[in-house]
Amino acid sequence: MATEIKPVLVKRSVYTNVIDPEKLIQYIDNSKNLGSAADLFKDPRIASTFYTEGSDLAVSIKKKKDIYDEAPLPGNRSLVELAMDDGKNWLNRYALQVETISNSDAHRTTREQAFGNIQLSYLTPHKIVISKKGVTLDTKAIRKTVETIAFKCSSAVIGFASQSPVNNTLISLVDYSKSDLKGATKKDIVSIATAIQKAASNNAGALHFGITATDITDLAAAITLYSTDSSDPRQALLNISNAKRQIKLLIKEISHDIFKMQMDKMVNTLLDTNPQFVEKYFQAREIIDLGKTHTKMTGTTHDADGLMLKGVLILLTQIADPSITYKFFSNDLGKFSQTLIKPGEYNIRVELALYTIITETNIKFVAGKNLKRKYTLILI
Repeated sequence: MATEIKPVLVKRSVYTNVIDPEKLIQYIDNSKNLGSAADLFKDPRIASTFYTEGSDLAVSIKKKKDIYDEAPLPGNRSLVELAMDDGKNWLNRYALQVETISNSDAHRTTREQAFGNIQLSYLTPHKIVISKKGVTLDTKAIRKTVETIAFKCSSAVIGFASQSPVNNTLISLVDYSKSDLKGATKKDIVSIATAIQKAASNNAGALHFGITATDITDLAAAITLYSTDSSDPRQALLNISNAKRQIKLLIKEISHDIFKMQMDKMVNTLLDTNPQFVEKYFQAREIIDLGKTHTKMTGTTHDADGLMLKGVLILLTQIADPSITYKFFSNDLGKFSQTLIKPGEYNIRVELALYTIITETNIKFVAGKNLKRKYTLILI
């Protein structure tokens, strides 16, 4: 007789306890954006009209909050609270659909898989306790696997996005170097790798740049394994029924040493037929030309509460030659990255609607160096 798999549920208190309207708006927007883009939760499994309803409710909360900010009266505050209740009810309905899909036999064979499925929706799953009768794998090895496949997929997406017309928004979403991935915290690497996995999954053209569909699904599995909590911080516990498949995955990915030179060799075959593409490809490569002629700027943008902000404009203007400017934006994770910046002194301007503008003057960009910044934006 088959053992019944206990369902993994959404931790609803993560959003039901939110009292800040802005945070709830961000939570609804993130749930809508990630859910509607995930193959597991996109239309028709969860109707596009349902996601539109979520967007409308987020807008309604924002409008009610603006009214209260203009006239902070008890009645206006009540309107904000009612709008937030509507938003939380939408999230509860979303959570129910996500739980049903994530725990269905068609989409999981273990609780770990259901846990990972829920994470794809942006909602937070309840922690799961994995039987210690299973086998163990070194967390460091799983982390290495996540970094390995994530870098491979990000390179493929960058190669795809660098075709004319260049998709800078997509590039900024996945633009992480090996050192970025290695230095990220556990929480950040899960978010970064998930964004890369989604970008690769949602852009089929990336499959022509050195990755396969198996790489994309393997990355999702590795993320799930790494994000699963364990009583021993150095180990992740696996069920015996799933261990053999995961061990094969780890051996396969780690032994190949990050597809060493795989994409570069493939692109070099196009030198005679499409030299312009080859040039753009190498410009888009994460490996910046350190120690030679260019520099780079990376960093994060967030509000006073530490919530990451997307769509923040970063504008660089060279002092010696104001015609030289660089304009780029933070991605959905609040991260930004701009490569191939000419060395020199620049004025920096950071802005987002409804937030105070941040300026820096006479900032020196040195060839071969990466200027890192962490910007905190304050609501006006």
